Amino acid sequence: MISIEKDGIAPYLSVLLAKESEKTTIEEIYIQAKSILTVEYGIEESNFSNVKKEKIGDVGEVVFSVYEIKKPPSWSKITDLENTENHVIVIFKVGEYYAFYFSEKGTKDRVRPYFSKGIQLRSLKPVSISHLYYNFINDDRVKMLWLSDISGKSKYKADSKVLSGDSVADTLDPLLDQSYMMSAARTSLSSASQETTIGVNPFKSSIWRGPCSTWKDFENRVVEILDKINSNSGEKDRPIGILAYPILDVSNIEKPYDFVLIDYELLPADNRQRDLLSEIHEHYRIETTDVFSKNVISLDVYYEEKICGSFQLKTVVDDYLVSFQVTPNYVQKLKSHAQKFERIFRHPNLVKCWFETGHAIVGGMVFKTEFRDVSFNNFLWADFENYDIYMEKPLSNGKLALSDIGKKKSLFCWVKNFWNSVGIDNAVDQVLINSESPTGWLYCDDGAAEKADFIHFFEFNDVKTLTFIHIKAAKKTQTGDRNISVGAHDIVVNQAIKNLRYCDRKNLVNALETRVSAAKSKQCWRNDKPINALEFIKEIKNTPENNKLRTRVVVIQPHTIRQKYESSVDSNVKKQLNTILVSAESAIRSSGADFYVIGTLT
Repeated sequence: MISIEKDGIAPYLSVLLAKESEKTTIEEIYIQAKSILTVEYGIEESNFSNVKKEKIGDVGEVVFSVYEIKKPPSWSKITDLENTENHVIVIFKVGEYYAFYFSEKGTKDRVRPYFSKGIQLRSLKPVSISHLYYNFINDDRVKMLWLSDISGKSKYKADSKVLSGDSVADTLDPLLDQSYMMSAARTSLSSASQETTIGVNPFKSSIWRGPCSTWKDFENRVVEILDKINSNSGEKDRPIGILAYPILDVSNIEKPYDFVLIDYELLPADNRQRDLLSEIHEHYRIETTDVFSKNVISLDVYYEEKICGSFQLKTVVDDYLVSFQVTPNYVQKLKSHAQKFERIFRHPNLVKCWFETGHAIVGGMVFKTEFRDVSFNNFLWADFENYDIYMEKPLSNGKLALSDIGKKKSLFCWVKNFWNSVGIDNAVDQVLINSESPTGWLYCDDGAAEKADFIHFFEFNDVKTLTFIHIKAAKKTQTGDRNISVGAHDIVVNQAIKNLRYCDRKNLVNALETRVSAAKSKQCWRNDKPINALEFIKEIKNTPENNKLRTRVVVIQPHTIRQKYESSVDSNVKKQLNTILVSAESAIRSSGADFYVIGTLT
């Protein structure tokens, strides 16, 4: 085993930061960190050189050691062929804070979970995100931002994105970017001698600064970082005002008003959670109920419209990750169904829950967003007359009964019997006038890989209009009192937007033609009379794509009642709903389509 002096160490500066939670020494911390590598990752004790310790002036101390590992080459399948790699571990201590450097890729991320937990490194804890924000993130100096979407899995928004520029925070969109959180940033850091840039990943307790030409550079830069977090004890939850931010303290979240599950279609086909979600979406219904304890979500769960159990979920956050402490109350006859649903609570990443305090549980974390008071102006209000707004489609044995479309009282039947795109243009005071003589082509595309529940095609005054209609039944409540609901719109709006590419006529034709065999069993009408669905595909294919072809995306969600919506003033629930709808409208308009949401008139 080789042994080197510190002057032989000049690495790329990327360190893991920790703070003492119990009194300890740098020697003890080194032994524990070394133990993680030897016991957990199989590196032999004999592979480590003797540890060396040195003082850093009067401010701190440092230890370092070299170790050797053997790995098969990445290109080889020969198991007894090995490369020898030499790596170094360096630990700095200044005041209450530690900085760890590991030359082996990925080791920082493997060591961090041991802070405050287990046997090794339990006397340390990660430097808090808010403390790193306070010391290192100044929104006027941010040069690069790594952003992660916190609105849940979606096919119309990037899960993550990277922005760069001289002052990136100034380029953020106050509306569209408020559903993103900062996962990392590169920012300028002023020092006595010069202004440099550093990178900060608060969730990994990590700071990086780039290559160091000498040990002295390396040591000085790490000490500068540790000095800064020792000297400035301030906290800042929200470094960039526009962005959402995660929270650790859930004592102030209260009044949950919507609890939904993410769309199972957003998960990979071979994902076991997808199968569970699919069954629950089909057979279960969830209602939030009043509860007087903070941090607690109270739910009634229905299986096939029969209550199968009630659950109290206490929200617990550890290192920003949510878990639920579940108190169940089963209906004995349906206990097995309630227990099946209960499995969802083991996977907080599968749920979304909104609170009147402006908090939301999304992606397994709790976020706070200061929602802007924006207006969504494209609500249309319809009188659904005697139609059942809680019934999405006519069913037979749990599947769509194609032959019953138009003959029952479902929302599908309402569309078939009344839809006419001219009604949108002729709406008076945002009231949609039901047509007694529906005209144009109406194609029901419901099913796997659907582009919409219905596609309507109509020509009026030499302008052809292609409308994609997405339908979701109103959420049932025990009291029948339908208040504004974000969850009622969340999935159907995402479904509408994930199919935006089909607003392009050529994309739509290609997609429909690949499913010609399926089209033979689709229902289609022209001027309210049945017609072969293949004729609809021909009609769309023969339509030239020019400025006389316009497209619309329409979401029908009768849960929202006009009077309830318009009378809600300064409501966080309304702000959250409007934010979702205005963001969706922006995405849809970028595809050249208009966007409307149809609610209930009275």
